[in-house]
Amino acid sequence: MCGRTTLTEGAIEADFEGLEQLCLGLCAKLDAAREIRITSPAGTEITASLHSRNATGNTAILRGPGVQGCPTVEAFIAPVEDSANGTLVIDGSTSFGLVDQPIVIRIADGAAISIEGGTAAAKVLREVEDSATSESRTLAEIAIGLNPAARVIGNLIEDEGAYGTGHFALGRNVSFGGQSSAPIHIDMVYFKPSVWLDGARILADGVLVD
Repeated sequence: MCGRTTLTEGAIEADFEGLEQLCLGLCAKLDAAREIRITSPAGTEITASLHSRNATGNTAILRGPGVQGCPTVEAFIAPVEDSANGTLVIDGSTSFGLVDQPIVIRIADGAAISIEGGTAAAKVLREVEDSATSESRTLAEIAIGLNPAARVIGNLIEDEGAYGTGHFALGRNVSFGGQSSAPIHIDMVYFKPSVWLDGARILADGVLVD
């Protein structure tokens, strides 16, 4: 849900029409890429295949009656499920709010094999374990925030669209081109991603290179 604050200040103040082509352009680059590599100052270091996967752009522009949305702007994609290897370090927020200390998630062959950290990590791990399905450990989503007016405030709808952040998700991704039908989808926001597509850097410490 969009919080009252999100609908009155912060993310809602962005130039959405100006950001639309930026978002769609980034999606086109993700569509064309075969491999993605991501790092962050906190310690994220991961690679994954994007082969034959298509990105989705959330532009926050709602055209036509009955369309719903919130003022996040992001490009996101489902990596090939068994392809991701490395470490995620989440130092922003999750579906449960702001993190108390960084969450460290080890990924092997596309799945989380360990989740460590403080209270926030425990909540993520509990949600995964309570789902009682191995698909809930799947690295389901890789996303890049593009809204310069958005802030990381513990409201995921705003957090995940903030420019200078990226986010990952564990669990379900069948609704946007993946193969995991897990019963959960846990988003996790981190700061200052650097991103390479097929070896070409497109993001440096959260800032678009091109």
